[in-house]
Amino acid sequence: MRERNDVVLLYAPPWAGPTRFSKHHLARLFAEHGHRVLYVEAPLTPLGLRRGQAFLRELRETLQPPRQVLDRVWVRRHLLLVPYHAVSRLTETRAASRIGQRLLAPQLRRDLRRLGFLRPLVIAGLPPLLGRFFVRTRFSQELARAGSGAMQAGRSGHYDI
Repeated sequence: MRERNDVVLLYAPPWAGPTRFSKHHLARLFAEHGHRVLYVEAPLTPLGLRRGQAFLRELRETLQPPRQVLDRVWVRRHLLLVPYHAVSRLTETRAASRIGQRLLAPQLRRDLRRLGFLRPLVIAGLPPLLGRFFVRTRFSQELARAGSGAMQAGRSGHYDI
């Protein structure tokens, strides 16, 4: 019997967005093959305040646990008070990135525990962010079989929390 893995897609485009990207297709593909998927959208940051009511609606959604959108697929967006973007001299620093990672890590770990994900395969749009979330243990053969398009964002692997 083939092993079923839990999969985490980190910092993906919005699930409900008008355009479908490779991470949307990967989430569906993994789920169709029996894997459970946590699709983590790019975090909401204070930079979104300028969007007014839309920001408030998104903020309410970030305070909710992962929501199931398909059989074996859950979606989650987190609030990140320190933007990870290089939008200013302050937020482009390594220190700002580390602070943001340390703030997000407990939220992500809580979501994984809530869903019962023990040793997820992690596919990250921004691979440097993995350092604070996980400790790499081995490269996953499952990811290699998923196709080279899955690896275009960088080195992804199988991680322990």
